[in-house]
Amino acid sequence: MPELEETNQLLRWASSLKHSYSDWLPGLSPPADKSDLIIIVNAFFCGAVQFIMYHEVAHLAGNHKEYLELRKLVAKSEHVTVDEATILKQLETEADNYAFECMVSNTNEEVSVSIGMAILIGQSAQLYLIREAFQLTPQTYPDIDTRLFNIKQKIKSENQEEQSVFDLIHNVGLTLFLNHLHLKYHPVAEDASSGENLLDAQYKAFDLFKADLARGLKI
Repeated sequence: MPELEETNQLLRWASSLKHSYSDWLPGLSPPADKSDLIIIVNAFFCGAVQFIMYHEVAHLAGNHKEYLELRKLVAKSEHVTVDEATILKQLETEADNYAFECMVSNTNEEVSVSIGMAILIGQSAQLYLIREAFQLTPQTYPDIDTRLFNIKQKIKSENQEEQSVFDLIHNVGLTLFLNHLHLKYHPVAEDASSGENLLDAQYKAFDLFKADLARGLKI
């Protein structure tokens, strides 16, 4: 399947940008391509970036002065208290919620579904900011799998086919991330009986990994 190979090639190249810049790979369909597939991909990309930008706007719109001051301390590697870390996590969650509401408000059902898919892709992509397993439990941010789970709970559809697409995108994102960190997860037959069951099993695996980290175990 040439589309699948191109997708994997694009994923590998995009992941490499965390470490150093490189030009767009020859042979990959350029973003300026006018094919139906590229137009859809670009729409999802723009939606994902829009969600992330709304998140940052939320800190300004919410007058999160304390957030900015605490982030400066973190940037300087200065100590923050448990209470300050809790405040930072709460404000990050508020910003996620604000961004979601900005994206889906005043849209009809069909647009909300496409926007919801873009949000899931954008939030899943942030998993790749984590380079090592110990970063699964950051001190001053909500755990990224928790943030993704919270977004998942907001993106629901009564249409079974649409919900299956949401679950599939979610499953692919989590599976790629688990492989990315070389975290061993072996789903059983019961897990794969539905997209929702597989997601539940994947999140339980995350909880087990984080519990091992809390006990000082290497995962």
